[in-house]
Amino acid sequence: MPIITAAGELINSVFICLQERTGRFPVTKAIFSPSSVVTTCSESGKLNKSLIEHWIREVLDKVTSNRFLLLIDQWSPQTDISVYEKNLTKGQSCNLFVIPEKTTSTKQPCDTYFFRQWQALTKRIYHRVAIDELPIDLRSRDMTSNCKDWFTIN
Repeated sequence: MPIITAAGELINSVFICLQERTGRFPVTKAIFSPSSVVTTCSESGKLNKSLIEHWIREVLDKVTSNRFLLLIDQWSPQTDISVYEKNLTKGQSCNLFVIPEKTTSTKQPCDTYFFRQWQALTKRIYHRVAIDELPIDLRSRDMTSNCKDWFTIN
């Protein structure tokens, strides 16, 4: 769940929910997680009400000031304003606007702008790994090896 400001800037914290069969991360191996990424998981890989509450406490609460507008799509676990009021700890005032059903692809800022750029970057990375035959498994969640030298995009 990336957060984009009204000025079109990407907030430096992102929330990622991964799919795990058991709904929990394996305890046998540590997963690489930079400080700007909050990672969680569920059996389906989708957010539920408790994960939305976790996102509010761990990401949204930390990046918002006293008053803010939140534009979200019409997905029931995130449309209840009381969930935000209960989990925002700094007394922020949240104005919640819900994008009407079946208009997300044309009205959701992430779908109309941000994800297009994200998909282009993802394709460039995949192509670079394939063409240069780099020893990287892009399906792996744990890329703790030093890969930064391999990804100098011109």
